[in-house]
Amino acid sequence: MNMLFARRQVAWFRWVFVWRPRNGILRAARFAGTHHSGQVRKSLGTPYIAHPERIANAVSQYDDSTEVEVMAAWLHDVVEDCGVSVATIERLFGPDVALLVDELTNRSKESNLPRGLRKKMDRERLRGVSRWAKRIKMLDRMDNLSEVVHLEHSFIKIYLQETIQLLQVIEDADMDLASLVRSRVDAIRAEVLYALTPDI
Repeated sequence: MNMLFARRQVAWFRWVFVWRPRNGILRAARFAGTHHSGQVRKSLGTPYIAHPERIANAVSQYDDSTEVEVMAAWLHDVVEDCGVSVATIERLFGPDVALLVDELTNRSKESNLPRGLRKKMDRERLRGVSRWAKRIKMLDRMDNLSEVVHLEHSFIKIYLQETIQLLQVIEDADMDLASLVRSRVDAIRAEVLYALTPDI
């Protein structure tokens, strides 16, 4: 009887602490893959799903990350780019994941305002989001910076300026990560925009 109870306890432990988290992350990855299917990255034309996969992998490297943050990283663009509702995310993945995905969603895309005003709206909203939302946003930016060099120089210049402005409102979440992003901005400016007048 005691042996049977012990086996059940082990099975329960494995479910709660091993299989259930992995299942949640797997479900989020599959959901993202389904909804990003057919989408490609603007810079390289590669499958879009590789982007949230890289962000999720980066998030999982942090000692203080949980399945909530990893799932949100997989799903961080599905509301903004795929028409999925936050309510759907909450129903399928829970309120904590939904809240984080909502924080990571740029609502300004719903407006017809000029790019500069939209980005300002996004920055003001991001100023008040959670620490993990800010950290994921920086990881997202770092990944975007790795591809932006393949776009037109005029856009690169704008994007680097926007990145510095964005860091001013989210860098408090992880100063070490913010420093890496700034270093990447400086490297791109030196490598790609050396012929232009730097005003960042």
